[in-house]
Amino acid sequence: MRGSLDTYCLPITSCEYDNGGCDILTKCNDDAQQRCGECPEGYAGSGATGCVDEDGCQKGVDGCYANGCVDVAAPGIGYVCAPCPPGMVGNGSACRENLCSSANGGCDPVVTCEMDVQSDAAVCGACPSGLQMVETPSSNLTGETTYQQRCVEVDGCVSQPCWSSEDDAPFAQTCE
Repeated sequence: MRGSLDTYCLPITSCEYDNGGCDILTKCNDDAQQRCGECPEGYAGSGATGCVDEDGCQKGVDGCYANGCVDVAAPGIGYVCAPCPPGMVGNGSACRENLCSSANGGCDPVVTCEMDVQSDAAVCGACPSGLQMVETPSSNLTGETTYQQRCVEVDGCVSQPCWSSEDDAPFAQTCE
């Protein structure tokens, strides 16, 4: 049925069709000089040309260890640091060698080694019942003196434990 003199058409504003050509994340405004609004936070570009996720890692210095930056996808903003790589400890922005990942941190193989991130030192767990922890000095590749912590049987030789030359582990024998 055709319109009559009693009906009329309302004008369609440019914003009513396809958001006026503006990005769908922006608001179209027929009354303003700048028809397309700004892109929302977390996005780069303009409402007229298109809004794209802004890479928080590319925005500036990310502060993460060894390319460990992970962008927070829009509408979030910024970045987070990935966990430290294997063999390292820290918070993702500051990573240090995990001393426990090599030779159990100088601890006896029968105990656990925990990395104390505050003091940056390997901390050896307690020896099993009947064994006592002793430290023995050794030299590393740079000539520095390091200490190996070993669990030895509690006997009269604790001050000078007896060591096996084959596996560098203590064994029970009378020391002289």
